[in-house]
Amino acid sequence: MCAAGSFKIALLLSLTLTVDWYANFVIFTAVDPELPDPHGFWCLSPSPFAAMSDDEPTFESTDSGASHTYPQQAGEVRKGSHLMIKGHPCKCIEVSTSKTGKHGHAKAHIVAVDIFTGKKLEDLCPTSHNLEVPFVKRTELQLLTADGDSGEVSLLLEDGTTKDDLNLPTFVSIGEPTDEDKKVTEEILKLQDDGKDFQVIILSACGIEKIIATKVSA
Repeated sequence: MCAAGSFKIALLLSLTLTVDWYANFVIFTAVDPELPDPHGFWCLSPSPFAAMSDDEPTFESTDSGASHTYPQQAGEVRKGSHLMIKGHPCKCIEVSTSKTGKHGHAKAHIVAVDIFTGKKLEDLCPTSHNLEVPFVKRTELQLLTADGDSGEVSLLLEDGTTKDDLNLPTFVSIGEPTDEDKKVTEEILKLQDDGKDFQVIILSACGIEKIIATKVSA
């Protein structure tokens, strides 16, 4: 937005209104040009553009990377805890602590699996250091259709619209589907063929979503 400027507006009764705006204020001036010695009046007003100053703080959207995690000390990680390892959202399956030398700091040895791919990852760091922990969410949605050939899935949202951006678990973009992926896909297709009403459970973390289980309606 321009920090300063000016324009004129022709008013009734031969008056002309001049508006001059600056970074922090606006001046309005009304002049009658038909008078021998033109007179006018002016008023000072806070500029609506001041709130748009470059000095004002800006805010990132909720899709920014920092919004997907929060810090936690490595010494607080327990079996079953979620954490980030090498940029992957993981679930801890084993953790142990040890000391290195007389004056060494306690270290945590963490073994975890990627919550989406099942790949095993490890990390070794001082227990006093912060690790990133992902926000992990589970959502249940009713399944409308599932195509075993293309992998496309359509789910019903609470507002009555559909969610069509997920695939069956065996249709992965990286690596190979796990045994659990194959099991869940078989369950979905069988329940659909049997005409059952059921929900799928969606795991979400770090901007990634995946169907991980089914839940048959009572």
